[in-house]
Order: sequence, then structure tokens, then C-alpha cells
Amino acid sequence: MSNELPIVEIDLTPEYKSNLRSLAKRYRNIRSDTQVIIE
Repeated sequence: MSNELPIVEIDLTPEYKSNLRSLAKRYRNIRSDTQVIIE
């Protein structure tokens, strides 16, 4: 059994990007906070 983590690719939907843009106006660190989860 290999110890390598499987590669998972996440496609961001236009709705997610739009919501993130509007949330970023109120929560300045939301992009950096969610980037950890996405990567």
C-alpha cells in the first residue's frame, strides 16, 4: 500500500466564486481561510 495521498481536483463553480467575492467584502481573510481547504 502506498503512503501517497490521492490527488483530488476541485472545480470552483461560478456561484461559489460570486459568493466568495461578496463575502470577501465583509470578511477580509475569507480567501486565505478557504484556500487551505481548496488546496
